[in-house]
Amino acid sequence: MPSVPIQYGELPNVPVGATFANRRALHAAGVHRPLQAGIDFAPGQAAASVVLSGVYPDDDHGDAVDYTGQGGLEPGTSRAIADQKLVLGNAALIRNRNWGVPVRVIRKVGGVFRYDGLYSVDEFRRERYASDGFLRCRYGLSALTRSAPWVARDQATEPLRVEQTVLRIVRDTAVTREVKRLYEFTCQMCRIVLPTPVAPYAEAAHIKPLGGRHHGRDALDNVLCLCPNDHVLFDWGAITVLPESLTITGEAVLEGRQLLTVPAHHIDLMNFDYHREAIFVPIVDRVDR
Repeated sequence: MPSVPIQYGELPNVPVGATFANRRALHAAGVHRPLQAGIDFAPGQAAASVVLSGVYPDDDHGDAVDYTGQGGLEPGTSRAIADQKLVLGNAALIRNRNWGVPVRVIRKVGGVFRYDGLYSVDEFRRERYASDGFLRCRYGLSALTRSAPWVARDQATEPLRVEQTVLRIVRDTAVTREVKRLYEFTCQMCRIVLPTPVAPYAEAAHIKPLGGRHHGRDALDNVLCLCPNDHVLFDWGAITVLPESLTITGEAVLEGRQLLTVPAHHIDLMNFDYHREAIFVPIVDRVDR
């Protein structure tokens, strides 16, 4: 690992748009320390920066990037010969998503490397490419606005209080209301009902996520009624449902438990197939265990 200390967030005297002649210049400035690897990270920590150099099949749309993780290539080439594993930088980028730590994005443009600002890591999924049949780790990155900077600090220092407005998208559709009604707000995984002073609470979880990257549908056959805890575990790949038996796997407390179902709720089992391959992380692949 490079000897230059890892640094997160914006760096002093490195404005967005700054260019560097080569990897050694990036390393010397602390913008991206590795001389070859595309992900800069410290063991057990989040990643600090990523480089889009054209070696891996990234989908770069400027402020939104589908970034491909590292590994699985024939040495010295861009030809895939194996599945990518959730180790090293690939695991670090999942920590970025879980912990809310952004990464610096550097692009190779016209033979030089350009620093293009901080990006949040919003999504992780695994994607099997039809061209070669191998799995890639894919990360949805979104540019952070300059008006909302992210500030790294030492634990010994006092936190900076910043007034922020948080926009949370809450979906309340006929589909989500119906799945909650069918199960009377009971979690289909742990069977818990959360009473509140006004009414019970549950969440609708899409098995195949909505959005352009996953193409999931907001349909009853793609929705589960879950408690908030199991919803997070399911969305972030800690647990899944085996379609052949409708049993839960991934966490000891729920392992082997049957998914609660009612006759009126038809579930498209192909959505569980997608979740198991694209989102679920098997215990054997979890480096933090």
